[in-house]
Amino acid sequence: MFEALNRETSKAAVAFRDYWRKEGERWREADKLVKSVVRGETPVTDEVIENCRLAVMRLHQIRYVLGQLMLPVGSPSPGVLDAVMDVIRRIEDDTAEATENLKLILGWQAAARIEVEPE
Repeated sequence: MFEALNRETSKAAVAFRDYWRKEGERWREADKLVKSVVRGETPVTDEVIENCRLAVMRLHQIRYVLGQLMLPVGSPSPGVLDAVMDVIRRIEDDTAEATENLKLILGWQAAARIEVEPE
């Protein structure tokens, strides 16, 4: 399926493929950062939380652009649309998971900042 996408020469498929390749590393890094905090591999600090917010925003941006680039692909060679839809499904899943994880992280931050009033 991905071989078909790599062979496709239509302008729309090439634009999708090029953006996906260009942003693939950022996608993986953003996903990895948020997961590392939830797994306890990265300590929760204000800086890390801000980086997680930016990572989730980046995932949303990548998902949006890939979704827009997917629209003109239309009905290309067999297998191309399957590959495109697989990429879209993966970025949507990763974005949804990262968003939920960020909510969890922000909940931890809020709980840590609650101060008990002295009696």
